[in-house]
Amino acid sequence: DINSDIKILQQQENKWQEYQSKYLTFYDFLENNLHGDNINKPIFRKQSTFSGGYTDLIGGSIQTNTLEAEIYRAVTNKLPSDYKIIYQFQKAIDNIKLNYDFVLIDTQPSASSIIMGTVVLLSDYFISPVIPSLYSLQAIDNLSDIINNWVNLLAPFKSTVNTKGITIKAKFLGIIVQQAK
Repeated sequence: DINSDIKILQQQENKWQEYQSKYLTFYDFLENNLHGDNINKPIFRKQSTFSGGYTDLIGGSIQTNTLEAEIYRAVTNKLPSDYKIIYQFQKAIDNIKLNYDFVLIDTQPSASSIIMGTVVLLSDYFISPVIPSLYSLQAIDNLSDIINNWVNLLAPFKSTVNTKGITIKAKFLGIIVQQAK
């Protein structure tokens, strides 16, 4: 029944809205670190019943796209005032890594997203999930070109002896096949 499916989707949407209003999202994280906004939301934490350890989650947010234009402008204009935002991005990623053994960042599958490119290049390692399809095979073939384009865009922001900047260090670990039959 279509009405029960719509009701289930609405309930899930309501849960997601509640989660985003209560816990820190990736958008909130970037706003805090790039602009100094003081968004005081806790990170969602779940304790493992198996190991007793904890898993923390910073959920994605559609609002992150609103920062895309700002970061792209900073990367393409290369004005001295824009260097701070790119450096702050690196600092944010590095600071969160201090508190965890592992940090996994699940990004959107977009070769044109400078936020995704920056996250990938500032990470220690990255893995590309793929589905067994013609489009995924084409994307894998183009992956090195995509990474090189991001490296070229961010190259002017690298750390030097005289300036604080970013350190591009990502290493490709491989692919993970998903949705295979």
